[in-house]
Amino acid sequence: MNRILISGLIGTLLVAACTPAPVSQVKSYTYRLPSNPAEGSDLTLLMAGGTLDIAPSASPETILYIQTNRADWVPIAHTDAGATTLEQPNRPPSTWQRVPEVINDWRLAAGSEPLDLKIDARMWEGSLDFTGVDLHSFQLADAGSQGVIRFGRPSGLVSRFVIDSARSNLQVYGLLNTGAEEAAITGAAGHYLLDFSGDLQRDMQVEVTTGLGVMRVEIDAAVNARITYRGMTRKTTIQGKWISEDGAYIHPNPGYLLDLAINSDQGDLEVVLVEET
Repeated sequence: MNRILISGLIGTLLVAACTPAPVSQVKSYTYRLPSNPAEGSDLTLLMAGGTLDIAPSASPETILYIQTNRADWVPIAHTDAGATTLEQPNRPPSTWQRVPEVINDWRLAAGSEPLDLKIDARMWEGSLDFTGVDLHSFQLADAGSQGVIRFGRPSGLVSRFVIDSARSNLQVYGLLNTGAEEAAITGAAGHYLLDFSGDLQRDMQVEVTTGLGVMRVEIDAAVNARITYRGMTRKTTIQGKWISEDGAYIHPNPGYLLDLAINSDQGDLEVVLVEET
């Protein structure tokens, strides 16, 4: 990948203003990642203060659509050794509150080619639907958001899966469909739902860390699961038919093992086995 193809009002990409600009007319920008069937795309998104939505596309290429009325927030594209970064300059601080007057909408149409995706996002709302996306790795650094992440069916094996979130209301569905061998998920000072449903494609080790918030972990009762719990919480509830063994909770079933290590610090934790209805 040599460069990113950008269509739209390219001249505004080099805005050098360092001070906040007033809102103006909403303008649209389109960023296209060049096709690379053999190696796929390595994409990093850095944004704050708006909406973020991801959905699969029937097209091979991955395209990012942005609408904004803040000229000083128009993303700048960088490429380095085949990796592409789209960075929103002058991102607002963590104390910023969304207002209706500011438009900053990001929509990623994920193509059929392999994708390594890293996202650094704050104060966003939206849905990240990776159902059918050939996602090879996924990393999310997140704060102050209201989001849903969904893996609706198995779509290959993810080599690296990381979520590091704080002060958010985040729901993640279908985690077994990621095919990740190892995953690390942190949710602090917010409300989090981790849904371990789907197709467990190999042994999966997951480290979950929570603190000063509410974490609910749902596990399909048909899964072969083990939980190692350590830490201190205000309230811990573990529901279902678990066997206590050597400091761990075991729910034996045939097949691959979902091995959960839960680190909790002064939060509310609920682990639930979900029976099929």
